[in-house]
Amino acid sequence: MSVSTIPVICYYNGQIVRTKTDVEYEGSETFIAPLKIPVECTFQQLIIMIYSKTTIDKRRFKLVLICKYPLRNGNRFQPFPVRDDSSVREIFICSQRLQCCTI
Repeated sequence: MSVSTIPVICYYNGQIVRTKTDVEYEGSETFIAPLKIPVECTFQQLIIMIYSKTTIDKRRFKLVLICKYPLRNGNRFQPFPVRDDSSVREIFICSQRLQCCTI
């Protein structure tokens, strides 16, 4: 059975904090927006999906996407900027290892 969508969790209205082994998201009022992204999704389509799912005003704010990317050894993560179609494809690779991806 092939996968047609992947679950992605988007955190927003806060800031990214990097620890020794993880990438965490903190904010006074952090919001979570679950998405199902089609495997053929482009970067531009992803941006449109996020703006439509969240309360972010695209006229006032520009999205900066950082994926929580797993490292091969142990339960460690690296921040990975999502900037183009190629990096969106990396989200799909990440999701195959974690069953869900965090942006």
